[in-house]
Amino acid sequence: MKPIAKGLIKEFVPNCHSVAIAALCLDRHTPKVATLNAVLFAAHNALLASAKDTIPNRLNGLGSATSKMLNQYLQDNIIIRGSFRFVHCPEVVDLYCGSDIEDEMLNKKYEFMKRDREAKLAAGDFDGYIWRTERPYRLSAFLEVVGADKCKYSALAKLFLEIWIDSELPNAHNLKVWRGLFDTFRNSPVLTSTKKHLPDRFKVYRGGSAKGMSWTLDEAVARKFANMPYRKTKEVQCREVSRDEVVCYLDSRGEKEIILL
Repeated sequence: MKPIAKGLIKEFVPNCHSVAIAALCLDRHTPKVATLNAVLFAAHNALLASAKDTIPNRLNGLGSATSKMLNQYLQDNIIIRGSFRFVHCPEVVDLYCGSDIEDEMLNKKYEFMKRDREAKLAAGDFDGYIWRTERPYRLSAFLEVVGADKCKYSALAKLFLEIWIDSELPNAHNLKVWRGLFDTFRNSPVLTSTKKHLPDRFKVYRGGSAKGMSWTLDEAVARKFANMPYRKTKEVQCREVSRDEVVCYLDSRGEKEIILL
């Protein structure tokens, strides 16, 4: 089996809604392209759904509140959050008020982004394709790139880390898929090279519950996250780990982040 599939199968298959897909993926020792494609397809569809489902009050039965000028695809991808409506899809995430001028602008933006993303994907510009995708949908776009099977393993690992760093609250959503991908890339030099400077054993901290992959070397950073309004648990967790347990170390955001599976 291609190495890219292993982590996703390990984490995602137990949560597949499709019994057929789960059964197909059980035989891990038989190389099957269909196995990888099935896992990616299932994970990709689940992520597209979760990008909206993580936002409460999806627009149901309120289509009449939109202008007839708005592209039908955009109308089908309007969600409600609190008192506000948003167009929410891979090409456009934007506040929506419903004016004709706004409809025209959103239609033009959608058509431009759709053409540009399709052109980049067709040309093999996978970085460009992903960064032309709105943030909540980038992990799903990454799975599309993986499925294309035209990108080197090391390039995928680098791109994956960039998406993780850019994501908002990745530990709160799609944790199984994130975990599966980190497990997939954990032996890549792109990840292993980040932790060479770490001591053999050391303490790490995490704000809130112990669930999640993101820990930090800095207790003050953990305290900051523990006090975030969305945290149900305000405690700071502490544990001692070895360098071998660490998947990678990231500090581009100044958070001294340690990834643990």
